[in-house]
Amino acid sequence: MPELYYTNFKNEFTADNTTFDVKSSRIDLPVLLGYNILGNTLGVFVGPVASYNLAKEDTFNDFKENARDNFTVGYQFGAQVEISKLILNARYEGAFSKDSRNFINRVSGEEIRYDNRPNLFMIGVGYKF
Repeated sequence: MPELYYTNFKNEFTADNTTFDVKSSRIDLPVLLGYNILGNTLGVFVGPVASYNLAKEDTFNDFKENARDNFTVGYQFGAQVEISKLILNARYEGAFSKDSRNFINRVSGEEIRYDNRPNLFMIGVGYKF
């Protein structure tokens, strides 16, 4: 089940009375192994996912964000149902490695560190040509 996809998500966190809405974009390459349970109708899959971060720095008021890691590695597992030519799947994604980032206050020099690799639940819809 080869895939390559673009992921865009938003994290929100609060530190030192400042709320940050961090938007991230990345390219994901999952390498999943699957097993069909009911012929081609129902299947399960699991495997690693490599992610390349596209956005590297943002600015929020007096803070500048720096991404430390371009590549991160996670895992996915899920299930898929195929009905005629319609494909539905659901999967969970977690992290093996962190996406370490920090915000630096341009006025005071204060640094706030956080991990931007979220746990995700994804739903997919496909059509088999």
